[in-house]
Amino acid sequence: MWIKVSYVEAPAVCTTEDKDLYLFDKWAADQDPAFKAFFYRTILPEFKSRGKCIVVISHDEHYFDIADGTLVMHEGQLLEHGIS
Repeated sequence: MWIKVSYVEAPAVCTTEDKDLYLFDKWAADQDPAFKAFFYRTILPEFKSRGKCIVVISHDEHYFDIADGTLVMHEGQLLEHGIS
Protein backbone atom coordinates (compact mmCIF):
# COMPACT_ATOMS: atom_id res chain seq x y z
CA MET A 1 0.00 0.00 0.00
CA TRP A 2 1.36 3.44 -0.94
CA ILE A 3 0.81 6.37 1.40
CA LYS A 4 1.40 9.92 0.21
CA VAL A 5 2.50 12.27 2.97
CA SER A 6 3.78 15.81 3.06
CA TYR A 7 7.48 16.63 3.29
CA VAL A 8 7.10 17.58 6.94
CA GLU A 9 5.26 14.37 7.82
CA ALA A 10 7.58 11.89 6.10
CA PRO A 11 10.22 11.46 8.85
CA ALA A 12 7.52 11.34 11.52
CA VAL A 13 5.55 8.68 9.64
CA CYS A 14 8.71 6.62 9.22
CA THR A 15 9.40 6.69 12.94
CA THR A 16 5.88 5.57 13.80
CA GLU A 17 5.49 3.04 10.97
CA ASP A 18 7.91 0.18 11.62
CA LYS A 19 8.72 -0.91 8.07
CA ASP A 20 11.77 -2.75 6.76
CA LEU A 21 12.13 -0.54 3.67
CA TYR A 22 11.83 3.22 3.24
CA LEU A 23 11.91 4.97 -0.14
CA PHE A 24 12.60 8.71 -0.34
CA ASP A 25 12.20 10.03 -3.90
CA LYS A 26 13.93 13.44 -4.02
CA TRP A 27 12.44 14.06 -0.59
CA ALA A 28 15.05 16.61 0.51
CA ALA A 29 15.03 18.60 -2.73
CA ASP A 30 12.73 21.33 -1.41
CA GLN A 31 14.05 21.43 2.14
CA ASP A 32 16.05 24.32 3.56
CA PRO A 33 19.80 23.58 3.87
CA ALA A 34 19.77 23.09 7.65
CA PHE A 35 16.94 20.58 7.60
CA LYS A 36 18.39 18.85 4.53
CA ALA A 37 21.64 18.29 6.47
CA PHE A 38 19.64 17.03 9.47
CA PHE A 39 17.74 14.60 7.22
CA TYR A 40 20.88 13.13 5.66
CA ARG A 41 23.22 13.26 8.66
CA THR A 42 20.80 12.41 11.50
CA ILE A 43 17.49 10.91 10.34
CA LEU A 44 18.83 8.48 7.73
CA PRO A 45 21.66 7.15 9.96
CA GLU A 46 19.08 6.60 12.72
CA PHE A 47 16.96 4.44 10.40
CA LYS A 48 20.07 2.56 9.32
CA SER A 49 21.09 1.94 12.94
CA ARG A 50 17.70 0.27 13.43
CA GLY A 51 18.42 -2.12 10.56
CA LYS A 52 16.12 -0.45 8.03
CA CYS A 53 16.76 -0.57 4.29
CA ILE A 54 16.70 2.96 2.91
CA VAL A 55 16.54 3.89 -0.77
CA VAL A 56 17.11 7.58 -1.49
CA ILE A 57 16.68 9.06 -4.95
CA SER A 58 18.65 12.28 -4.87
CA HIS A 59 20.79 14.78 -6.74
CA ASP A 60 22.48 15.89 -3.49
CA GLU A 61 25.95 14.63 -4.39
CA HIS A 62 27.59 16.12 -1.31
CA TYR A 63 25.64 13.62 0.84
CA PHE A 64 26.53 10.52 -1.20
CA ASP A 65 29.29 9.73 1.31
CA ILE A 66 26.73 8.39 3.80
CA ALA A 67 25.38 5.84 1.32
CA ASP A 68 26.37 2.18 1.47
CA GLY A 69 26.12 2.13 -2.30
CA THR A 70 25.21 4.34 -5.23
CA LEU A 71 23.67 3.94 -8.67
CA VAL A 72 24.19 6.67 -11.24
CA MET A 73 21.59 6.83 -13.98
CA HIS A 74 21.08 9.05 -17.00
CA GLU A 75 18.01 8.91 -19.25
CA GLY A 76 17.00 5.58 -17.76
CA GLN A 77 20.38 3.94 -18.29
CA LEU A 78 22.62 2.74 -15.49
CA LEU A 79 25.98 4.48 -15.94
CA GLU A 80 27.81 3.32 -12.84
CA HIS A 81 27.29 1.67 -9.50
CA GLY A 82 29.38 1.23 -6.44
CA ILE A 83 29.35 -0.02 -2.90
CA SER A 84 31.09 1.94 -0.15
